[in-house]
Amino acid sequence: FAALPSPGRPGIPLGIAREISGIPSASTLAALRSGPPVPSDGPFRIALFADPVFSGDPRITGRGNRDYGVALARLPFSLREAEYIAGAAQGAEVLWRVGFAATKKTLADDPVRRSTVLHFATHTRIDSAHPELSGIFLSQVDRNGSPQDGLLSLYEIYDLNLPVELAVLSGCAT
Repeated sequence: FAALPSPGRPGIPLGIAREISGIPSASTLAALRSGPPVPSDGPFRIALFADPVFSGDPRITGRGNRDYGVALARLPFSLREAEYIAGAAQGAEVLWRVGFAATKKTLADDPVRRSTVLHFATHTRIDSAHPELSGIFLSQVDRNGSPQDGLLSLYEIYDLNLPVELAVLSGCAT
């Protein structure tokens, strides 16, 4: 519904012009309250990507704190968000991909690929004029301060082979 055109406001999606709320159906609500699903091919596993390291972050050691690309502020509350999720996921195996470990490379790790839930808590870039430039920001530097490709682009997202049951994006401007 959010993408529908807004009546009387051509070119503006309904989700921009009005606040839209949604609630699950009664059957979905009952399933949610019954607890997390148990995947048939292994344990209930949550991969948490949070608090990635961007240029200028005080956690960077080694060659210093140089600026490599887009200047993004640290999101310390994204780590608290991940900790809360891990605490609420009683009995689940939690894969922590936080800080320097929140990278595109670790996204391809086999345990992450076999997760039930994949949760991103980070910055995003949404470009409605050029959607192909949109993406999810992961760590831009390694522990030594060396730059790495930290933008998971829209093309890369489409090419991911992550058969998770639920993917969550908790980010700015999402």
